[in-house]
Amino acid sequence: MPVFSRPFCLALVSCLILVLTLLAAGPGDGMIRSATAQPLPRVIEGRAIDIADGDTFVLLDDLGKRWRVRLAGIDAPESTQPWADRSAQQLREWLRDARVQLVPIKIDPYGRLVARTRIPSPEPANEHLDVGMMLVEAGLAWHFKRYKADQTPAEYAAFALAELRARQAQRGLWSEAAPQAPWDFRERKRAERR
Repeated sequence: MPVFSRPFCLALVSCLILVLTLLAAGPGDGMIRSATAQPLPRVIEGRAIDIADGDTFVLLDDLGKRWRVRLAGIDAPESTQPWADRSAQQLREWLRDARVQLVPIKIDPYGRLVARTRIPSPEPANEHLDVGMMLVEAGLAWHFKRYKADQTPAEYAAFALAELRARQAQRGLWSEAAPQAPWDFRERKRAERR
């Protein structure tokens, strides 16, 4: 008969306790927890009521709550950068009169809801288009690779490919000789203020 060491037995008992605890907790309440431990719904639907810039807008949901939303996976030009106005204008056009669907990811340090933002596709019915992806494809935003953890591997690869194709086609901001990424622009501005 095999004899197990004391450390092995303790590890096994700890694993069993963890598994039983998770099983007893059940499937959850359908909510995603934000960094402040406040529950976020799995899906939020409503209408955009204000566009701040190319990657931030305000949504009025079906229950009358206002959400300041940051598009997940992208970073659009800052307000004083080239292409900022065009990026915001395009976001405004796509969200105008659209039924907007948000899939929340988290609340960022500025209190904005970071979310996958989708609008209905003209065809086929019941399909949705990712607005962030559309901005990257149009050359009006960068894929924000720094936040890789906020995307599935498939989303990350799709956004990276969309940016590469926009670069190769010299669409939007990629028609510039050397477009400066918004994160580099913000860092330069912070350094100038010091």
